[in-house]
Amino acid sequence: MKKALVILLLFSVSRATCQVDLGIRSSIGTFSMTSMHEFQENLLQTWPVQGKSVAAFPAFWVHEVLVKRTKNRLLFGAALSLGSTGGRNHYADYSGELWNNLNVRFRNVSAIIGHRFDLHPSLSLIAEVQPGFTYTRLELHNGREVDGVRAQMLQHFKSLNIFVEPSFSLQKCWGRFATHVRVGYHIRANAGKLLPGAGSLEYLKDGEHMVSSDWSGWRLGAGVGYKFRSTATRKDSLVTGVFVGIGLGQDYGGLGLNVLAYPHRNFGVFVGAGYALAGLGYNLGVKIRSTKPLRKVYPFLIAMYGYNAAVAIRGEPSKNQMFYGATYGVGVDTKISARDTGYWSFSLNAPVRSPDAEAYIVSLESAGYAFASRLLPMSFSVGYRFSR
Repeated sequence: MKKALVILLLFSVSRATCQVDLGIRSSIGTFSMTSMHEFQENLLQTWPVQGKSVAAFPAFWVHEVLVKRTKNRLLFGAALSLGSTGGRNHYADYSGELWNNLNVRFRNVSAIIGHRFDLHPSLSLIAEVQPGFTYTRLELHNGREVDGVRAQMLQHFKSLNIFVEPSFSLQKCWGRFATHVRVGYHIRANAGKLLPGAGSLEYLKDGEHMVSSDWSGWRLGAGVGYKFRSTATRKDSLVTGVFVGIGLGQDYGGLGLNVLAYPHRNFGVFVGAGYALAGLGYNLGVKIRSTKPLRKVYPFLIAMYGYNAAVAIRGEPSKNQMFYGATYGVGVDTKISARDTGYWSFSLNAPVRSPDAEAYIVSLESAGYAFASRLLPMSFSVGYRFSR
């Protein structure tokens, strides 16, 4: 892998007097990965010959989708990003070869909070902070080939991190289009220890130390954007805006909070985070809703990605596991009382779970653990959203 310059493409509008709605970023960032570096070097020490580290977690591509809304120069929104990097050890001679491949991928889910400073009618400085969660997946591929006989082993590990990413952007507007440059720094808030996949109960260790992922590093770039107009009115507090909700369900990360923004009256984007028995849960998704009430309710469809199963062992938190995947649902928004300043939201959801969740439960049962109930095929969500 080769290091590359950071390029950030952002469909993010905003004149000094306008709002930001929808964005897409493609970038390359730097990654710390201190624990991973040490683990990679120690893998070389186990070889009977002197191998070489060919790649050691270089800067690589990061892709991001986001929604933001500006009100009185304050920015609020949510983002989902994907990225990867990796390490490789290798040795080869006339008798064969040895290799270790460490391919690491991540998904970030974050909120966006910021402020816009107008330097000129068409030029703005934007300061933002993105707190969120990182789900990491490591694919460890070890192998050797001697005298034409090949032996190899493939293992998967995963972890969950909390992070915060402050950044500054300088944005120039050209009518409804905008160009900008951006600099930020991704900071890991906790050590995301790597736990193997289904069927294994132990963390990945480097000797006596647990291996963790660390995506801390610089984020630099430039981009271009476009603003989507909002056609909503301010007469009905359910129709459009940015809403903060509290509730119980997958879209609230378990028991937690949800931030929902409508760049269009029929289309919303949300991020939720909360407590999900086995740890911190999150989900990021989209919401398609009718703005014509049906008997005082607004029906909607939702689709999200994030936690959709949690396995918690009382008294043994090291064995708690979160599982991630897509979830689809149908629901309604409604005001129970005309005096309500906000509104209630109810949904019935169908998680699309990985087989790893059931396999992990089976492995725990084989180890002597008993469960009072199994994973249900459907889940329910209820919450209250506060209007602006």
